[in-house]
Amino acid sequence: MADLGFYRRALGVATVDDLCDALCASLLKTNRTYGFWVDWDKVNRQTDDYSYQLGLLSVLRGSKRPKADLSKLLKRYPEVAEAFPRLLAEHEDQLTIAAGSEPPFEYVDIDFRARDSSPSQVRRLLEFAEGTGLLAVLTRLTQPKDYLLGVEVGLDSNARKNRSGVVLEGLVADMMDAMQAEHRDMRILKQNVFSRASEAFGVECPPSMADRRFDFAVLRKGVATNIEVNFYGGSGSKPSEIVSSYSDRNGKLRASGWRFVWVTDGPGWLKMRGPLRTGVEAIDYVLSYQMLCDGLLARILTEP
Repeated sequence: MADLGFYRRALGVATVDDLCDALCASLLKTNRTYGFWVDWDKVNRQTDDYSYQLGLLSVLRGSKRPKADLSKLLKRYPEVAEAFPRLLAEHEDQLTIAAGSEPPFEYVDIDFRARDSSPSQVRRLLEFAEGTGLLAVLTRLTQPKDYLLGVEVGLDSNARKNRSGVVLEGLVADMMDAMQAEHRDMRILKQNVFSRASEAFGVECPPSMADRRFDFAVLRKGVATNIEVNFYGGSGSKPSEIVSSYSDRNGKLRASGWRFVWVTDGPGWLKMRGPLRTGVEAIDYVLSYQMLCDGLLARILTEP
């Protein structure tokens, strides 16, 4: 249940509805920093890993006999096949392909890192390159490495959803580190399981949560606190599920002597006032990032 006594002292609000209004008024418009869109270090690293293979494959540009030329290349340099999955936006190195257009299929297993130049392996690789359309593309590419760079940028866009939460988590982590530097008796664990926190802190945790992971666990003056962090840029069913899960967690942790703090933010909550209110009412402490900057988390962790 919301610790309205704390919120009254910290924010001057006395009701759950007033607290929801304060939360919504402090939400970040976005957490998209310049580094949100592409992780260039990862993209460049994953592209550079295949520079050698891509250099060899560049000889196929403009080939009049691409299948025969690729066959010669695979027999002499079987390692060029390592780049095939990547060029098709696939990170797996071993694939099973259903050959044919309808059942019963013939299943073909290919290990692209086998460095095998046997006739059967070369045949499988040629069929793969031709069947997927990769061979035709390779005959038109001036710079296969630039093409792979574009593929990796596209794949990295799938990680944006995870980066959205990680950005806020990183901001909270920086704040936690600063607090720990100021309060030497504060101990912090990050990205671990409750059984590990229980062992490290010498406190009990609910048996049903022993293997559950957390973002942060903090111990100060014998009191353990779990802090979870997330960000919602849009609406959906996930926030409602999180509210239900965290409401249950709040009750279990409180029964074991823990405190629970939910740090959540993002403009998505403006369209989900119902689930937000449910969470605010059921969970002891729900804070926005701005509230952390205003010192509320520090007060929870350091006040008697």
